[in-house]
Amino acid sequence: MKKLLCIVAGFVLIVAAILVVAPEFIDLGSYKRTYLPLVQEAIHRRVDVGEVRPRMVPTPSIRLSKLQVSDTPDFPDNMFFAADEIQLRLKL
Repeated sequence: MKKLLCIVAGFVLIVAAILVVAPEFIDLGSYKRTYLPLVQEAIHRRVDVGEVRPRMVPTPSIRLSKLQVSDTPDFPDNMFFAADEIQLRLKL
C-alpha cells in the first residue's frame, strides 16, 4: 500500500511539474491561420499578433506580444489599438 501511494504521489508531482514548465515552451502563434480569421470576423477589424504563450500557474492565462488591431475597414491604415505585451487571465 505504501509503495502504491509513493507511485501515485510521484506521478502527481511529475504532472504538476509538466503543467508548470511546459507552457513556457509552447507558442500558439503557429496556429494564427486558425484563430485570427475568427477574431477578425468577430470584431470586423484586422488583427496581428507576434507570440502567443499560454501559462497555467498561478492562474490560467495567455500572453500576447506585439498585438495590433487596425481601425475599421473604412480606415485600414489607421491603428485602433497596439500593445507590446498583453496578458489575458481566466477567472474561475
